[in-house]
Amino acid sequence: MAYNGYLLKAGSTIIPLSFIRYDTYHIQPKQRQDLDPYRDVNGVLHRNVVDNMPSVIEFSTPTLYASQLQEFLNLIRDNYSSSKERKLEVTYYDPETDSYKSGDFYMAQPDFSIKQIIDGKIMYNEMTINFIGY
Repeated sequence: MAYNGYLLKAGSTIIPLSFIRYDTYHIQPKQRQDLDPYRDVNGVLHRNVVDNMPSVIEFSTPTLYASQLQEFLNLIRDNYSSSKERKLEVTYYDPETDSYKSGDFYMAQPDFSIKQIIDGKIMYNEMTINFIGY
């Protein structure tokens, strides 16, 4: 299945592209993890790649007014399976396979920074969102 008009879903909810700055969207699908790799006396690398291969997804939002920021965060919060862990199921477009994959992720701590206040409305700077696979 090829790209189908969205990059991410939080649970079954598509995250609108208006919340994602395309030029900041980065994905590291199925990162390989080694358990006790070593080089032998000839310098040859020996790897023991484990089965769990979590993906990492990172992007920045555009600048958002407080109401827009809450709309975005509610899309994510409403799909937490564990709010304490910020854990949720994420479906993402994987360019390596030109298909969609799903898995359990947690959202790393966001960093909120006010850009300006206009007519009593807070506008936030772009912020980086990280979804890290379990």
